[in-house]
Amino acid sequence: MISIHLHLKEHDKQERLFAVFEYNKTINTIIKDVYGAKWSNSNKQWHFPLEKESVQQIIQLTKEIAVVDIAELKQQLIKRKQLKEENF
Repeated sequence: MISIHLHLKEHDKQERLFAVFEYNKTINTIIKDVYGAKWSNSNKQWHFPLEKESVQQIIQLTKEIAVVDIAELKQQLIKRKQLKEENF
């Protein structure tokens, strides 16, 4: 099964959700139909709005052919929350 790794990254001055995976035509076709999906020519990756629904949709649409790894995303969100709390 193919792995899709999700992580946060700034793109065009916005925090976006990026999906990293080995090229696979089927996954590529599915991923581009996720709400708000955009292709980054500079990063050569698909990216999405940073919303819980984006993650859920990616997991749901690819569940038959891929495993979605959100470990890095979780760590980034925890760190982001801690920074916000420290600066509040």
